[in-house]
Amino acid sequence: MNLTSSTHARWTEGCGALSYSELLGSWAMATARTGEERHGRSLLAVALVRQARAPARALRNERPATGWHPRMDPVLERKVERFRALPRELRLQALLAQAKRLPPLPPELTQARDHGLGRVEECQTPLYMWVGVEGGCVRIHADAPSEAPTVRGFVGFLVEALDGTDPAAVRDLPEDLMDRMGLTEALGVQRTRGFSAVLRRIRRDVARAAGEAA
Repeated sequence: MNLTSSTHARWTEGCGALSYSELLGSWAMATARTGEERHGRSLLAVALVRQARAPARALRNERPATGWHPRMDPVLERKVERFRALPRELRLQALLAQAKRLPPLPPELTQARDHGLGRVEECQTPLYMWVGVEGGCVRIHADAPSEAPTVRGFVGFLVEALDGTDPAAVRDLPEDLMDRMGLTEALGVQRTRGFSAVLRRIRRDVARAAGEAA
């Protein structure tokens, strides 16, 4: 049995008031009733767009029950919440989209990379990163091969979220950021292990640069 168009309209209109967990549960029930998973996903996409336009206060009301870092930068927190709220397959697509948006290195750093400088040795993927603090703001330049889209996407997420922020935002990065983004669930522990090295590198370099600037 198919949902009528009027039912579709009422479902998507009502989603603006739902939390993310309620939204995903409602989507699952709707697709189970109709057997139309593809159409259910399109409805979910519409509902997520509606929630993305809701006030930030509504996003902060839905947090994991335990372990949430109370001092995490609010902008980063909202990005993490939105990322995790996506279904597993859409999280992977979002990561690939982040990989495409990673800014290119400036010419002087491209030359440094070509000479093997800036390599994150703890990461198996040939990842290059330069992290510092300029004018009181965090600056991050990074590059990873397109053949490693998940690593490139995660780094792209961090660059987009942290470049230009206060060093305190980096200091307060939670150790379990990958879990909170739902990446461990989507990619597996083995594939996300190198992400921890990226986080440690950023935190270490920002702490060192902030200390030198003080």
